[in-house]
Amino acid sequence: MILEVIFSQLMRLPDPASLPLFYGSIILELCKTKNMPQRIATMHMTCVDRFVDWFSYHMSNFEYRWSWADWDDCLVLNQHAPKRYFVKEVIEKCMRFSYREKISECLPDSFEEIAPEYPLISYSVDEEERSVKELVAQIENAFRNKATPEELTEILQEFSRQEGSGALTALSTFFAVLLNSAKKTFSHNFAAMTKYHV
Repeated sequence: MILEVIFSQLMRLPDPASLPLFYGSIILELCKTKNMPQRIATMHMTCVDRFVDWFSYHMSNFEYRWSWADWDDCLVLNQHAPKRYFVKEVIEKCMRFSYREKISECLPDSFEEIAPEYPLISYSVDEEERSVKELVAQIENAFRNKATPEELTEILQEFSRQEGSGALTALSTFFAVLLNSAKKTFSHNFAAMTKYHV
């Protein structure tokens, strides 16, 4: 009964009364990964998406442990079937909370067909140019040594002074190295960008 009330508030259209995270926090305390509504096929798509958001958040708090094999039946369903959509979206959202390798370890091999592709990382730094290669090494070293934003700014300004019009090159190299260094998860990326006020 309590879960029905919480879910009815979470699924309220057009918007829930409180932030969905509020309901997720309450539900985390009330349920421990076993009960799942059997009505996904009859739910409004907005509600299914909210449920995906909550359930993936819930799973992130329990190390993505779930009896995935119980959902094998969704793999033979049409790609637009609500249950298959739900499972596919949950997997994708979990990968956003974590990273692909971590979630792939939790999934049976049969789920590989609905898991998102490995992300393609484009690291476009012209390391053919000696000065850029040195700048990349300096930035990577600064990250490893937990340099302050001021120290990194000084490295970039020094490169710009030496290269004349190298400000754009310095900035694009900084971002490329920052994003490449923090590519493992969204949290790594967010932490890196927050630290350097990007």
